[in-house]
Amino acid sequence: HEIDFTIADFVADVRAATPTGAAEMAVPNIEDVFINLEQNKIRLKEAINKKIKYVSLQLDALKSSYVIKNPLIMYDNKKQKIDLLNKDLNTAISKIIDNNKNRLNTIITKIELMNPLTILKRGYSITYLNDKVLSDDVKLTKKDIIDIKTSNRCIKAEVIDVKEN
Repeated sequence: HEIDFTIADFVADVRAATPTGAAEMAVPNIEDVFINLEQNKIRLKEAINKKIKYVSLQLDALKSSYVIKNPLIMYDNKKQKIDLLNKDLNTAISKIIDNNKNRLNTIITKIELMNPLTILKRGYSITYLNDKVLSDDVKLTKKDIIDIKTSNRCIKAEVIDVKEN
């Protein structure tokens, strides 16, 4: 007589011949459970001790660090860096001001060279007829009243004669 098999027997990971055998396979041995628990307890204790030792070493390293022993050193380093940056900034600003000052002085010099009053100080004059600057295209005739401007005088004169060059 043969034992009957069901579909569940073919798809199961383990098959037992009797219900008692299945119960024995489904429930672990209590001694094995205690041994496994004891091994896990030992491994967990070792892992915790290792972690505590690692964190203690990190804490000791932090406690003995130069910055912790001398907390103002960080402030001093930052202050020194700010002082250097401030000096660099002031130097850059001074250069910009000096460059602009030189450019301004050059422009002022050019303006002074073109200033009619500066030209008058060198001995030249400006002649006016009826409050207009006398130029070559203005017709000047005998008896016209002209004004002559020098660096420090205004002269009123009457034209006696006009000769063309």
